[in-house]
Amino acid sequence: MEITIKSRTIFRIVLIVFISIGTIYLARILIDPLVWLLISFFLALALNPAVVLTKIIIPGHSHTLSVLIVFIVAIAFTILIGFVLIPPLIYQTQHLATQMPVYINNLTQSNTPLGEYIKKFDLTQNNLDKFFASITTASSYVLGFILSFFSGAVAFFTTLMFTFFMVLESPHWVYIFWKYQDESKREYRQRIAKRLYNTVTGYVNGNLFTSAIASFSIAIVLALVKAPSPITLGIMVGILNLVPMIGTPLATILVTLITFITNGFTSALIVLIFFLIYQQIENNVLLPLVYSKAVELSPLFVGIAAVFGAVLAGFVGALIAIPVAASIQILVAEYMQLRYSKSKNADKI
Repeated sequence: MEITIKSRTIFRIVLIVFISIGTIYLARILIDPLVWLLISFFLALALNPAVVLTKIIIPGHSHTLSVLIVFIVAIAFTILIGFVLIPPLIYQTQHLATQMPVYINNLTQSNTPLGEYIKKFDLTQNNLDKFFASITTASSYVLGFILSFFSGAVAFFTTLMFTFFMVLESPHWVYIFWKYQDESKREYRQRIAKRLYNTVTGYVNGNLFTSAIASFSIAIVLALVKAPSPITLGIMVGILNLVPMIGTPLATILVTLITFITNGFTSALIVLIFFLIYQQIENNVLLPLVYSKAVELSPLFVGIAAVFGAVLAGFVGALIAIPVAASIQILVAEYMQLRYSKSKNADKI
């Protein structure tokens, strides 16, 4: 049997290949602006509920004035936090990095069970240095990424500008979008859009809130047990906690291990017990209270989405994986419900 392929088909295939390659190439070139835009989008979603509430409260109900008020408060709060946290954060991070070899040497020379284990199996200082260096690198990777991102003035102000105009112009673009929708389907689509909006904003704000609590509480515990660099480790925990399912266990292992190296077994045990208690409080009290079923995904799908997101787009991909997965689930459920309703009505006819 002879198979003939039309030249138009070949042209389309070649065109699709070239477009795909060009898109990947452009994405690699524009990776930084795309990340800024993505972060701006989620910041805009996080700030929009505050803008809506401010608009209701202020006289005149001006959207522009509401956006300005929220941004001024948010920027002032960020600057205040920066002045309070950045100097000790830099000092404690440098102190932890410079003192880590000393802590490791003390551990290898000690008469503790771990020290005896090291001597028994002849774990050389060089191998231990490499091992703990890899731990330090892994624990500081996410923190270094965030700090390096916001250390650039261009990145910071570009993200701020994107976020401001997204929030400011959102009512206009939403109006235009719904204006050209089919009137017969507009109400149905608006209902879906509202579910998507509630899901994403609920996740973003809930994730930021729980991560801030985790960061603050572990910093206090580390300070109480007199562990070095509690602010650095607390911020690291907060950043890792942003990644669902994976972040908290990873933070638990890293911080407990670092505390054990620097402060010994008793302090590490206290930190570990606190992590286990906090995890139960977060899972059973904070998350149900904050999310309030905004993100209706099973723990299995949360874990799968986070892993897939991290593999595809790194730390940023892990952050956005959950709202994207929840949004896809809503769209698929609505589509299946629509198909079921149509088939049921057809059977009646």
